[in-house]
Amino acid sequence: MELRLGKAHQSWINELQQVLWAHRTTPKSNNEETPFSLVYGSEAVIPIEISVETKRVQDFDPKENKKRRREDLDILEERREMASIK
Repeated sequence: MELRLGKAHQSWINELQQVLWAHRTTPKSNNEETPFSLVYGSEAVIPIEISVETKRVQDFDPKENKKRRREDLDILEERREMASIK
């Protein structure tokens, strides 16, 4: 954060949301999971994926998504337990 703010240390509050987003969506080396996925059961779609239309966004199917979301939520507790074991 020091490099990003430079000498303007008082502007850290302006950068806080981006720093927290990066922290929450970066896989952690100790359990190979993102904090976001352990809370919500799926990976976050970052804004650039929507504007650039990545394959993940292009292949989105609402009906299939609903089914997969249920499956993700069904195994969420197991994923959390595995992460805590690691």
